[in-house]
Amino acid sequence: GSTYGDVQSLLGMGDVDAVEAEVRDGRLRASVAAYFFVLSAFRASPQTEFFRSVVVGLTASLIHPVCSFLATGHPLGTTAAEVVFEVLRFLGFFVMALLYVLYNIFPILDASKRLEMC
Repeated sequence: GSTYGDVQSLLGMGDVDAVEAEVRDGRLRASVAAYFFVLSAFRASPQTEFFRSVVVGLTASLIHPVCSFLATGHPLGTTAAEVVFEVLRFLGFFVMALLYVLYNIFPILDASKRLEMC
């Protein structure tokens, strides 16, 4: 159970037949509608959006090694220290780019869920 108790019973929705009767009669309590909208809004997001953001972050972090390879012929440098530095730089930039994309994708996911509820 929930730490808040049985939420449906607390909102007066313990009897499903009574709620369905209210809907049939054309009257619906605000608590029932709010419960429905909260459950609809806070469901899992599509995994494709997450993986798309991973690809964008990975692509953004690969730009520097690709440009470095095109300019010098060595994507990560020539010494061991340069390679370690560039790998750490790549990982840091990947994480930063991924977080940036995930932060900016929230309004799109939120709007799509609101559109589905209409």
